[in-house]
Amino acid sequence: TVCVISCDNVSCVGDRLRVLVSDSAAVLALPESLGKQFAAWFRGYCFMPNTMVDRITGQVEGDPTIPRCEPLPEKALVIDGFGASPEASQLLDSLIGAPGVVIRREKGQLGKDLAIKLRVANAVHTAMVYVMALSGLAVTARLGELPGLQEYLSALFNDDILPSLVREGVSQDDTVRFNEEWMGRLKLPLDHSTFFVSQNAVVKVGERLLPTIRSNKGEGSR
Repeated sequence: TVCVISCDNVSCVGDRLRVLVSDSAAVLALPESLGKQFAAWFRGYCFMPNTMVDRITGQVEGDPTIPRCEPLPEKALVIDGFGASPEASQLLDSLIGAPGVVIRREKGQLGKDLAIKLRVANAVHTAMVYVMALSGLAVTARLGELPGLQEYLSALFNDDILPSLVREGVSQDDTVRFNEEWMGRLKLPLDHSTFFVSQNAVVKVGERLLPTIRSNKGEGSR
């Protein structure tokens, strides 16, 4: 069994990889008999799980070409092991206990991890970077220097994000714990550029903030 674990920050990355491999020109160019053999092997012996990755990467001071990462968070890499074959499950078992790695075995668990990441960490990031950039604060670690910003982010989480996720079946305790961890991570001196995070605003707002707005619509949330 071959297990391909992607660490790209792309939703449903395992599903997308399987489609890309199946539809690749090299596979389509195989003779019919070999193509059928490959398809059978690929279905039965190649495991490409969906994953979630989460780690802040900034830059070394004075050199934007050299990355500088935060210490591994609790869920740096989450792997969806639901539906894995016995052989693939053994491969995933070998990763249990690795720093920052979490294996999910139940259907839908990874979706809740992704919801927390997108609608807590990423949403808070998006909500803060524009006002910071326009206020002359070039890195996210300076968020404590802007009066009222942390209170605003706290209200966003408590009044809007948390109620919407709990209503959708996400654990309140897990969400609160993640938010507390995230707010601490934002203050790490990583030179994470507010201007860089501000890029591609339309897509980011749509993925990170609009789901919470839609969820709260008509629920009396502010």
